[in-house]
Parts: sequence; structure tokens; C-alpha cells
Amino acid sequence: MSESPATVFDQILAGKIPCHRVYEDEHVLAFLDVNPLAPGHTLVIPKERKAHLHELSDESAAALGRVLPRLCRAVIRATGVGDYNVLQNNGRPASQAVMHVHFHIIPKSGRTGLGIGWPAGNLEPAAAVEMLARIAVEIRDGFGLDHLALVERPDPRPGPGQALVRVRAASLNYRDLLMVEGRYNPRQKLPLVPCSDGAGEVVAVGEGTSRVRPGDRVCGIFAQGWIAGEPTRDMARTTLGGPLDGMLAELVALREEGLVKTPEHLTDEEAATLPCAAVTAWSSLVEGGLKAGESVLLLGTGGVSLFALQLAVLSGARAIVTSSSDEKLERARLLGAAAGVNYRQVPEWGAKVKELTGGAGVDYVLEVGGAGTLPQSLQAVRVGGRIYLIGVLSGNAAEISIPAIQMRSVRVQGVLVGSRASFEALNRAAELHRLRPVIDRSFPLHEARAAFEHMAAGRHFGKICIRL
Repeated sequence: MSESPATVFDQILAGKIPCHRVYEDEHVLAFLDVNPLAPGHTLVIPKERKAHLHELSDESAAALGRVLPRLCRAVIRATGVGDYNVLQNNGRPASQAVMHVHFHIIPKSGRTGLGIGWPAGNLEPAAAVEMLARIAVEIRDGFGLDHLALVERPDPRPGPGQALVRVRAASLNYRDLLMVEGRYNPRQKLPLVPCSDGAGEVVAVGEGTSRVRPGDRVCGIFAQGWIAGEPTRDMARTTLGGPLDGMLAELVALREEGLVKTPEHLTDEEAATLPCAAVTAWSSLVEGGLKAGESVLLLGTGGVSLFALQLAVLSGARAIVTSSSDEKLERARLLGAAAGVNYRQVPEWGAKVKELTGGAGVDYVLEVGGAGTLPQSLQAVRVGGRIYLIGVLSGNAAEISIPAIQMRSVRVQGVLVGSRASFEALNRAAELHRLRPVIDRSFPLHEARAAFEHMAAGRHFGKICIRL
């Protein structure tokens, strides 16, 4: 490429040069295979967009030096070069470079090296690579979004029966936000890596591991100890994202029994949305016996509700969706919803839902609201219908009418996601029907706090993801 570096950068950012983004933080972007004539060439773009090192702020220049180990990790994992040495700028002093310098990661196996474009500066790649550590987000020194910290951790090693997973994406559930804020379990021990849901690739296995092997794309299951059958008391102690460390880390070591294979047609970000939201919808509706022609009420347009909408449509059922946004209701209709109710415009939406079903009420309600919505859900459900209690978006405690349940033979059941067997059944259906999750927005890892703030705002439609 003969263009100036700035021109090349503009073309990359505009998507005019095909390449792969392999790293991003608040200071730099890194792209792999920028030059088709030199596969493996990686270009690093300072977000400050200055042409010379002396034009960078002191903060950015220092940050670029600190981020080098992470960049090397990103390039190495993107290309799989294995063990390596590092040569900087083809043996020339880094100070000779202007927009960026070149150094090469040389695989000890003798494979072709990787050319790396890096902003100019007095860096020491060989020394930095020796200090590599994996990045994770932790809740540290107290609860609240202010206590989310991006930290470096030593590489975990897989023990017997475990697999080491390079996490590529995680997704957020409301539970994760409650955990960060200290409202889910105020006695949770810290530091804690949040996020129950994540997907990636197995990079190593421990002794005796046979269910997965390096190269397999996998998701972690929510409750690592719940393989099949009914839940147990001990199962609750094995949930990711509290009490166990979660998936918002570049590397995690998990039991092989706690992993499922990722459906081949899904990206890692799409797969990362499955473990809680999709499995909850599956275990509630499909394993709950939903049949063609039956009706289901879905509250809101978050992850569980939209997965349930997709499953209801696949099952031939009639789905009614509630939302405070007419725009979201229209988007739900495009996904197959038969009707929608704006609960801000119709506060007594339970009666409206009953009207939409000819006065009978719906067969199923996926109750994600909790205390604030349960009375209306009882109005909306038919005699002998089912209400699945899933979330607590509007509160934990409510005064309810016992006769509304007893005299109408309504079944109210709590749902805590599902087992590995349920997850595997869901994945078979997803592959057969090419089901694709609805993702609202994805954030880079260094913007994890912004992702949680986006969830707290409640304006999302579908799942919120974080790229690692």
C-alpha cells in the first residue's frame, strides 16, 4: 500500500479495506491482515490520530507502552502462532519510525512471522511480552459501577477434567447488574468477575478431559453443577458470575461438564447470549409444553422475552408483547408477535390482554417484571394457565390475591434458567431452524461500565454484549 498512513487509517475505519479487528481499548485499535500481500500484518491505530509520537499526549504515549502486552496477546491468539520471539522494527531503533514502527512476532516453530505496525516510541516488546497477563473485569473493594475495574490476571491453568476457554464475548443479564450493584447478594465475596454468560474457544484441556478439545467453540452453562434433571440445593453454589467468577475475562478454566458446543451458524457474540436468557425461555415454554395454537404473554423486549417470542413463533403459538415503546412493539411484530400492548398508555394491560384473547386470557405468561407486574399478569392469564416467574425488574415483594390463583387454578412456577441438557436441546433446535439471537449493542471490554449503564437505562431491545 502506497498511501500515507493517515489515508490508510481512514480507509480501514470506513470499512473500505477488508481486515479483522483484533484489539480495541480507549487508546488504540488493532487490525489484522490489513495488507493482503502480507498476511498476518497488523496495524495499530492511535485513537488520538497524531502523526508523530511527540504530538501524542503524555497520557496516551504512556498508555500505548502499557498496552503492548495486551496487543501481542490479541495478535497471537488471532493467528495461533504459538511460542514466539519478538524483534522490533527489523532491528532499527524505534525512534526512526514516524507514524508507526514495525516489529515481528517470530514463531519458534519456524512459521512465517507476523508484521506488527505500532506507534513510534521507545518500547521494549521482548521485555513486555515476558510480562503478559490476561485481562478481566472485576468488582473490587465494594459494590457499584464505580467499583468495576479492568485488571490483569495470571493465566489460569486447566486442572483435571477442566478446559481452558479463551472467551471471545460475554452478554449481560439483569442478574449481572444486580450483582455489580450489590442487590443480588450483598454478602458476595469480592473481588468477583461478573457475567454469567460467555462464549469462546477451548485452547487447552486438563488431564482426563474428553468432552471437549482445543479448537472447540463452546459456551459455559449458568449453573456448572446442573447437568440434567431437577435442580438441587448444591446447584445454586455453582453459578457463574456469583458465587463463582464469571465470564468477563479473557481466559477462564471451567469444568468440562459445564460446557456445551456452540451452534456452528452463530458468532461468538450471538452464542454468548444463550446460556441464561435463551435457556430460560426454552425451559419455560418448550419444556413447559407450549403447543401450536396456544397463546403466550411476554413482558418487555429484553433478552428472555425476545428469545421466547422466537420460540413461540417456531412452535406455532400466538405471542402478545408488552412494552412502553410503540417502536419496540413494532419491531416485535416484525419478529412475529401477533399483538402488542403499550403499558404506559394502557396501565390496566392485563384486561387488555384478556380482551385480545377473546376474554379467555393467555395460556402462558413469562413474568420478568416481578412484584410490580404480577397482579396484571394474574389478570391476563386464563383459568388453568401458567405464570413463569423469571425476573424481578420491578421489585422482589408483592401483595397478591390468593383467590386469583387458587380459585382459577393458575399455576405459578419459578424458573432458574435450566440444566445443561436443556441448553443442548435448545442448541439442536437453534441449529435446525437457524435461530439467531437479537443483539441490541456490543461494547469493547474497556467499556464494560458503559454496557452496564446501558442495561440500567432499560432502553435496549434484545441482548447487550461485550467483546473480549
